Amino acid sequence: MRRSSREINTLSLSALDLFATAMGAFAIIMLILFPHYDPKPIEQPPLTKDPRPDRAFVNSLGMKFVPVPTGPPAATPAAASPTGASGAK
Repeated sequence: MRRSSREINTLSLSALDLFATAMGAFAIIMLILFPHYDPKPIEQPPLTKDPRPDRAFVNSLGMKFVPVPTGPPAATPAAASPTGASGAK
């Protein structure tokens, strides 16, 4: 008796159907989005290393940034007085 040879199909009909459906969905999405594609780059000002560190500035998303002073804290008048922080005489 001869054994029947079984072939292993790596690309079955369901896999081909899946690939064809995905390719069709991709084509439809591209046809819908194609009119909105603009190949011209958006002109933006060149980036600087430190944009106005002394004043507030607005970034490209419209967010306002205000600089925060850094460094040692300033001396308060109460701490600098000779009587101390309590102020008693």
